[in-house]
Amino acid sequence: MFQVAICDDETEIHAVMQKFFERFSVAFGCKFDVHFFICGEDLLQYYRKCSVFPFHILILDIEMEGLTGIELANTIRLLPDREVQIAYLTSHPNYIMSSLEAQPFQYWIKPIAYDFFAEKMSRLCQHILSSTHRFLYIQTKTGHLLLRHSSIIAIKKVKHTIVQNQLDILTDSGSHAITETLQGVLRKLGGYPFVLIHRSIIVNLYYIQKFTSTSVTMTNGHSFPIGRSHATELQAAYAKFLTAHFQKERDGFA
Repeated sequence: MFQVAICDDETEIHAVMQKFFERFSVAFGCKFDVHFFICGEDLLQYYRKCSVFPFHILILDIEMEGLTGIELANTIRLLPDREVQIAYLTSHPNYIMSSLEAQPFQYWIKPIAYDFFAEKMSRLCQHILSSTHRFLYIQTKTGHLLLRHSSIIAIKKVKHTIVQNQLDILTDSGSHAITETLQGVLRKLGGYPFVLIHRSIIVNLYYIQKFTSTSVTMTNGHSFPIGRSHATELQAAYAKFLTAHFQKERDGFA
């Protein structure tokens, strides 16, 4: 399911977009959870109340009183939510150059016809699903989910279950049970910063709080054992991670 926010001070646009998403969902088999906001301040307040970045897609009207869509997008990028995909709505194409700083994916000129919407939304959804270095697409008992890599803390095999290859994905907002091999998920994640520390456990280096030669503690308080054959690999991967992190910080202050 794609989480979408639409911010436009015209309620008529809200009604049109609601119908478009319902029609698109039926035609293409995609599910959307669409949130509507009347001004940029409301969307920004919603963002700041959430413990995690809540949306995959933002559709922002450029011309609004208070925060404009461009100012709103730039502020969200500085939170920093660099993964959310942004589409701008406007009646005036002359805003294109000034809107590029937030790296929008698309630019929609009002009025919008359904065929135009369907083409752009199809391309946008495919872009997100193909961004395997940033998102993990999983199927749970309740449906499909799109998880940001940056939200995943660890993945572990579930023991003592009649279901083979059952995994528990721990994220910064909860956990999700899926049926897949651990190696299969690791391949989808693309490796670094995800490391196999045990034959039944993958961790995200960003969430490591501390580790010893036998166990690792994550920032959410969970502790996991480190397999003997994986201890050296973890130490090397974490040293690489810290080096890259310090280099990034140093470059930021340069």
